[in-house]
Amino acid sequence: MSLNWDLTTIENNKELCWVPSTEEAGKVELHTVTNVLIWSTMLVGFSKITEKNYKDFHRRLIEWEVVAGGMIRSRVEGGGWENRMPTLQEVQAHIGLTTNANTKTNRQWTSNLGTKVKEEASNRIREKDIARVRAEAEGERDEQEKARARLVDSIMNQKEVTV
Repeated sequence: MSLNWDLTTIENNKELCWVPSTEEAGKVELHTVTNVLIWSTMLVGFSKITEKNYKDFHRRLIEWEVVAGGMIRSRVEGGGWENRMPTLQEVQAHIGLTTNANTKTNRQWTSNLGTKVKEEASNRIREKDIARVRAEAEGERDEQEKARARLVDSIMNQKEVTV
């Protein structure tokens, strides 16, 4: 199923949702925040952003960010970068955005989020286990190399003694 979206009922949608294209002169493209919010409707289980639900929409975005990280790459003071989710003000500014995304009840959302938390925890445990096994294997290789070196030294010392 394709994701269909409509921005026409967003206040100041032409200024808010569209920016000059970086690839084609005279063309426009979706603003990064608008694009993220459109696709996030499927993620958080809201088909539209309204005056009534924009805070819950934002809360679900932040809950997802805790588990999986942000979806917008932004420059921060000091010259670095951070991944973030749209702010509450950015979500509020997009009141009127509608899509054909399936909606999720709070129970469905919580279940989905819980599943993602478990998956992320399992991935982190697996990564730590792999790192530990690699470190142990590296340590064993180091010990084997040291044993070989001692053996070579021992053999060399015996030849020197017997010659």
